[in-house]
Amino acid sequence: HGVGLVLVGWRYRTFVPLFLALTALERGLMALDGWLLKGANAAHHPPQHYGSVLVFVLCLVLLAMSLRNTRTAN
Repeated sequence: HGVGLVLVGWRYRTFVPLFLALTALERGLMALDGWLLKGANAAHHPPQHYGSVLVFVLCLVLLAMSLRNTRTAN
């Protein structure tokens, strides 16, 4: 996964939206599991649960920015 991210950032920039969507899906499932499923009754949440929510939202914002058409109309 890490090597794929480096390759996408360095050489294959057309795959950036795909990898952002995959990362958002991964972190969204981790946040769902940590806050609503297994960790719903927990009195304490580790920092990863907070980080997963933050990274999920950040990935969605970056995904929207990467899919936005930045070309100006002629």
